[in-house]
Amino acid sequence: MLQHPATTNSIGELAKSDVILVDGVDLGIQLPTIGGWVTRAKLRGAKLIVIDSRRHRVAELADYFLQNRPGTRALLYGAMAKVIVDRGLVDRQFIKSHCRDYEAFLDVVQAYDLLSAAAICDVPAEAIEAAALAYAQANRAAILYSTGVEARATTASSPS
Repeated sequence: MLQHPATTNSIGELAKSDVILVDGVDLGIQLPTIGGWVTRAKLRGAKLIVIDSRRHRVAELADYFLQNRPGTRALLYGAMAKVIVDRGLVDRQFIKSHCRDYEAFLDVVQAYDLLSAAAICDVPAEAIEAAALAYAQANRAAILYSTGVEARATTASSPS
């Protein structure tokens, strides 16, 4: 376990991000300095996606607030991945250079259904799709996530 909130990018890169996805972390309470960077990036035009079962200050600023049922986050991400794959927005060059077992990942993603996931997660399918498209179409994106993200898979994460 990471045991700490983390990001896929440096703090300085947040300012240059086209899209910032904040997953399960209340930046206003847990990391207010980082919350300031995210807010400034949003004011400069970055799209903000917040995935959380709780509403908080950063969620209020979000372009896409996916307020999911607790325990359904992995299913929500599966549905987002399905949208990205189905729309042909996968960066194949990046995958070829940096990823393993992509074909196995594709097999799993194909089992997800946007409408079913939306119903289980209690998030509108249109919001899931819009957030997935915004993320996939960004030239520069960042993800900020909270502790325990690696242990979130539950029975609700299964696409079937």
